[in-house]
Amino acid sequence: MPQTITEGFIPFKGYRTWHKSVGAGEEAGKLPLLLLHGGPGACHDYLWSLAAMAQTGRRVIFYDQLGCGLSHIAESKPEMWTVDLYCEEIDAVRQALGLDRVHLLGQSLGGMLAMEYLIRQPRGVASATIASSPANMIQWVKEANRLRAQLPPEINAVLLKHEAAGTTNSPEYQSAMTEFYNRHVCRVVPNPEYVQRSFAKLGEHPERSREMLRKNLLQCHLGSVAGGEPKDFGWAALPLQ
Repeated sequence: MPQTITEGFIPFKGYRTWHKSVGAGEEAGKLPLLLLHGGPGACHDYLWSLAAMAQTGRRVIFYDQLGCGLSHIAESKPEMWTVDLYCEEIDAVRQALGLDRVHLLGQSLGGMLAMEYLIRQPRGVASATIASSPANMIQWVKEANRLRAQLPPEINAVLLKHEAAGTTNSPEYQSAMTEFYNRHVCRVVPNPEYVQRSFAKLGEHPERSREMLRKNLLQCHLGSVAGGEPKDFGWAALPLQ
């Protein structure tokens, strides 16, 4: 049976946060599910398979974090991209959509955001699911390096060359990264259409990802995977501003 789908924009910080809800409401005893996508700079599309959860008698709410996807902003605002901003945005989405009690699911960077949000002890979060998210960047980098070492030498050589030169936007680098993604990010090849949509939108508007990675996140997310030494800090201490 087709589910009711509604979407729109929520005013936030002088900009607009896009959202989409699947399902008309909650059955007795059920709570809505709010999804936090990963990145930085990705968008909701790749999580679309979770829309099926609406069949369990609850709304499933997607949104694109400010600066991402359908919440893209035209100007460069690297000073805006802080943990505090995105925690405030969760509250803004919850308030606008009446999510007084809610289940929370964060994937990848969205799971890291969920952890930061939860330690602030928000009211009304009935449960939280952390999916594919590191709580410790040292361990994450070590494991990413281990997986990367398993790539064919010629692929790894391309990655190292462009990371050293600062030319990670080149088609050659992107092609090499696709090999890593196909092994360790999404093993369904070719990727489902909704996953391809996320990659396409990230390619159209890569500014937020680049601006965040340009800070210390760069060493943890890309630079240290290339062989550098990660700094000893956890998510809560990441200076994303």
